[in-house]
Amino acid sequence: MRFRVSRLLLVLGLCFGLIGVGMLIAAGATAVSSQRFQATAEKATGRVVAVDSHEECDTDRRSDGRRVRECHTVYDSTIEFSTADGKKITFESNVSGSQPPRPGDSVEVLYPPDDPQRARVAGVAVWVLPIVFGGIGIPFTLAGVIMLAVYLKGRRKLAWLQDSGRRVQGQILGVQRNRHLRINNVHPWRVHVGWRDPASGAAYEFASDNLMSDPTPVLAGAQTLEVLIDPADPQQRHWVDLTPYGLSSD
Repeated sequence: MRFRVSRLLLVLGLCFGLIGVGMLIAAGATAVSSQRFQATAEKATGRVVAVDSHEECDTDRRSDGRRVRECHTVYDSTIEFSTADGKKITFESNVSGSQPPRPGDSVEVLYPPDDPQRARVAGVAVWVLPIVFGGIGIPFTLAGVIMLAVYLKGRRKLAWLQDSGRRVQGQILGVQRNRHLRINNVHPWRVHVGWRDPASGAAYEFASDNLMSDPTPVLAGAQTLEVLIDPADPQQRHWVDLTPYGLSSD
């Protein structure tokens, strides 16, 4: 059984959607926690007493398929402050930056009165987790919704064609790679079928759904394929039936 892109869209859409929703739930929970922290925390002025640096590296894929490793230096700071009762507290900032802070720089600090060691730098540092979870959750959720919408649109079109479409026999023109789509760095295959409308004389070329493996060996010797078309718009609304050759719709 050959694996088609329609099923891949469904699987990826569900995976991306579930990950995205999970991340958004985590973003909401951590946002509530950050809000509570900010509402109950004491304020203090701290100073940077030490700065450490380390490299962070990412691997990006270029348009030509090559992987490129890029590294940059980030800086972590150790901060010291005094609580309202005069107790000295030292903690490491939970936010790294690309610009090095200088020892002696002043920073605003928020800390829980009952556990000042859990202090954070005021501002963005308080909202790091909600920002991170939300920054991942929003695009993952949108990607999942888009993929599921494309999948469901295709299924609705297919259901309409199977119920109300016109069945015609088209001539197999060949198998081509879809250069406009790349999945796991592979261009999928499509079967191209030609048909001429006997009533109008108009010629059409139909492309099958995308296939993740080359169907040429399966179609060896075949001359024609059945195509379901919408008589009102054959070019845009059609479906090449590959099910007799085990190339099912899912």
